[in-house]
Amino acid sequence: MKNNLTSQNLIFFQALFELISGGVMLLIPFWFTGHFDPDELAMIKWAGIQDCAIGGLCYTIYRGFAYQERDRKLFLFLMAYHLVIAFHIYHVDDLGLLTARWLYAAHFVFAFSFAIVYYIEKNNYHPDTRLNDDDKTD
Repeated sequence: MKNNLTSQNLIFFQALFELISGGVMLLIPFWFTGHFDPDELAMIKWAGIQDCAIGGLCYTIYRGFAYQERDRKLFLFLMAYHLVIAFHIYHVDDLGLLTARWLYAAHFVFAFSFAIVYYIEKNNYHPDTRLNDDDKTD
């Protein structure tokens, strides 16, 4: 049976998630707050821009993914990103600035999924072959 939950597929799913959520935050930000407080809406729109940027970055990573050392580092960065964002959203929710606990859960699930997939596929990564001695400058 083929394993469909690969690093590359998880990055693609993250790209879709980030692009869709970023678009919703930019176009319909009051869905997250439930009211029209200008400070919260500004924060949500800023997060939407950031989500669209991360989604575009993830799609670019997905297209060039080749299980090399650079890809391993990017994968670990995305895992850490989701963990940091989950704790940040939890703190913002704790302060009462945003009442969307499902955002915390979604980012924590992503971080946990990245950790599991990395543990399963950690032996698939190999040194970069794109860089050789001819490419180095003195």
